[in-house]
Amino acid sequence: PTGHVLHQNNLIKKGTDFQDKEAFNLMAGADEWFSPVFAETGPDGAVWVADWYSYIIQHNPVPKGFDNGAGNAYETDLRDYTHGRIYRVSAKEAPKYSLLSLSKSNVGDLMAALKNDNMFWRKQAQRLLVERGQKDIVPELKKLVADYSVDEIGINAPAIHALWTLKGLNAVTGDVVDLGLKHPSADVRKNAIKVMDFNALSVDKIIKNKLLYDADSLVILNALLLMSKSPINAMAEKAFFAKLNSIKEVNDRWMPDAFNTVLT
Repeated sequence: PTGHVLHQNNLIKKGTDFQDKEAFNLMAGADEWFSPVFAETGPDGAVWVADWYSYIIQHNPVPKGFDNGAGNAYETDLRDYTHGRIYRVSAKEAPKYSLLSLSKSNVGDLMAALKNDNMFWRKQAQRLLVERGQKDIVPELKKLVADYSVDEIGINAPAIHALWTLKGLNAVTGDVVDLGLKHPSADVRKNAIKVMDFNALSVDKIIKNKLLYDADSLVILNALLLMSKSPINAMAEKAFFAKLNSIKEVNDRWMPDAFNTVLT
């Protein structure tokens, strides 16, 4: 907001962390009151921007001749709390938007919305299916997890939402976890770990599926975090120390801390 820009970074994965690349400004304002404070993809696929629209957006430093008031912010008449703006930024060539109408009574539409290319609608469908509280959809959710296809960025979003819907319905079973842990998408494998309970059985699945040696660093990290909150038997302890002794990610941003959580 102080720079009067809406900035976007292209985040590139680097081990368990991310680095930005090819950054650009989606919006930039010559108007000194333009102060974007939040932006998110809306249900129509456009970018919705909340603009605080205030000449003074920060607390400090305090200019000469001004006094500090509540919250240590300097006192000025140029703070505006009543004239915010909302912008909707869309592409001219964007396809025509059709509003979805989701209801707990229409399970077919909810299941279809789990496959929508807009995360807003996938999350709404997931929420409504969980609030509905019926387990008649469990077989269909399992089919989504068993779909081993991936999209152009290497994920399978419907499978991830299916896992969390099952979690919300208290219907995560061993066969569902096994499907998720073997998925070609690292993000699905990671989320399969995150829906597991903290118990010895989950640790056993981590070891048997060799997730401590997964090709994706975030899968390994989440496997370690699960182990840190679960009882560990002699076999799991042996597997952990074998991985620790062969670790190559010593300079990774978060991996050493993940190992430390298991040790402590």
